[in-house]
Amino acid sequence: MSASWQTVLFLIYAKKAVSSSQFTLIPRKKNLDALAEAGITVGHLKKIISDLTPENYIRGPEPDLTIPNEILWVFRVIMESTEYYLKLKLIPEKNKWNLICISFHPPDRPLR
Repeated sequence: MSASWQTVLFLIYAKKAVSSSQFTLIPRKKNLDALAEAGITVGHLKKIISDLTPENYIRGPEPDLTIPNEILWVFRVIMESTEYYLKLKLIPEKNKWNLICISFHPPDRPLR
């Protein structure tokens, strides 16, 4: 699936949120283990997100099945020959956007 103007707009807002320190990584074991195994910090993860392009796009917008009315986006990155799955969403809060990283880990199944 190719990226759309919506993907480009999502990335603009996501990068703005990261640069404004409006970023949260959900501290799931799978995410924390992936960071540790890759030897990266949350700060490095922010840089990875800031470097995302439409080429990294996998799918979205799609509904968050756990929280109605929220939208998810999925991207992939490859670091040192390991593929990583990123599931992100933007949440509005008082005239700004917060970027939530729900997932960052190797995918459970092929992404493409």
